[in-house]
Parts: sequence; structure tokens; C-alpha cells
Amino acid sequence: MSIQEHEAAVRRWIKAWNAHDLDAVQELLAPDFVRHDANLPDVVGPAAERDFILGVFGAFPDIQFEPQQFTAQGDIVVAP
Repeated sequence: MSIQEHEAAVRRWIKAWNAHDLDAVQELLAPDFVRHDANLPDVVGPAAERDFILGVFGAFPDIQFEPQQFTAQGDIVVAP
């Protein structure tokens, strides 16, 4: 994938979170997806990520992400 395609995928992921679009989990995550978070146990696989997201939505039903900038290099995209 090109840098632009990686950035587009991240933008789609953020848009899906903001819309509470859980179908995006299957569309955008690889079968071997792993979420690493220093504060939580690893989330392994799209089904576990979907459950994680449902928990976030339950705790924070109005959560929205509004990145101000995207920086991309190679296959890494940062959206602070």
C-alpha cells in the first residue's frame, strides 16, 4: 500500500469509530490483528477488538476523535 492508502485507512478507521460502525472491524483489520496498549492486556483478533470497542462505546457513548494532523511515513500513520 502507498502512504496515501495507509492514511486513507486510518481516516476510515477514525470515521468508523465516530460513527460507531462496528462493521469496519471486519473490513479494516487483518485476521492476525493485535492491539498493544501499555495500560491494558493485548486485544487479539478482530472479534476481540469489536468487543473492546463495544466496551468503550458503553463507557463513553459520545466519544469522538478529531485528529488535527496526520503524519505518515512508510506504513506508519500517526494521527495525534
